[in-house]
Amino acid sequence: MELSSNTGIPLSTLKLNARSLRDMGLITYRDGRTAITEAGAFILQLLESEPSMMSRIAERLGGNHMRSSISCYRIIKAVLKVKREGDVLILSKGHAAPAFYAALFEEGMIKAEEIERAGLPESRLQAHPEKGLPEVVFSSGSLGQGLSIANGIALAARMDGINRKVFVIMGDGELDEGQVWEAAATTSSHKLSNVIAIVDRNGTQLSGNTEVVKQKEPISAKWASFGWIPMEGSGSPEIHIRKAIEIAERMERPVVLIMRS
Repeated sequence: MELSSNTGIPLSTLKLNARSLRDMGLITYRDGRTAITEAGAFILQLLESEPSMMSRIAERLGGNHMRSSISCYRIIKAVLKVKREGDVLILSKGHAAPAFYAALFEEGMIKAEEIERAGLPESRLQAHPEKGLPEVVFSSGSLGQGLSIANGIALAARMDGINRKVFVIMGDGELDEGQVWEAAATTSSHKLSNVIAIVDRNGTQLSGNTEVVKQKEPISAKWASFGWIPMEGSGSPEIHIRKAIEIAERMERPVVLIMRS
């Protein structure tokens, strides 16, 4: 009530916003007390920087997909840290381009001047990552294709005797695509343990809450039914990704990491 009086924002609006933040795992509230979660603190840190690199890029690309970018930023950073030379990163949820470009900038793979030109016709930094950029093996945009492409790269590496891992970052809303499950069956059938799938489980997609648009849970059980080894994680993605690699190598089966935020 006091916050509503001080800000002039209707109490109903504040309650709706609080419910949305809670559903996204950014805050918790119980018995009238509100607390920020680890994920919420991280996002607040990003938003309070003046201005954050990610928000600057998102603004230049039209201001879209900021939520999707924030939720997978640490996943991208972790994969870039874990992957070895010759390994492949596929950002299947290509609309999270602001997070991807920010991570490339921090790794010194693209320059600040290029960030300032993002979204312009002559720029290679567009709303979805395009082939020709560092760490980009194909131009993404159409959801559901990343895992299929990962399978091809992983299978070719096996045939050529190359020790190469392929990391695929997918959105939870992307799991609505039938191609994802066709590809999942292929990965399992060929026992492509060099494919590590990571699902950014942020609970939202373009049309709203993922469980309202089309029920995703139980996600782990669904992947397991396709022959994958599912893992659940939250917090630091790097620890979970390294564990996923270890399990995949030991069990000789593909592993999917569901990162909840």
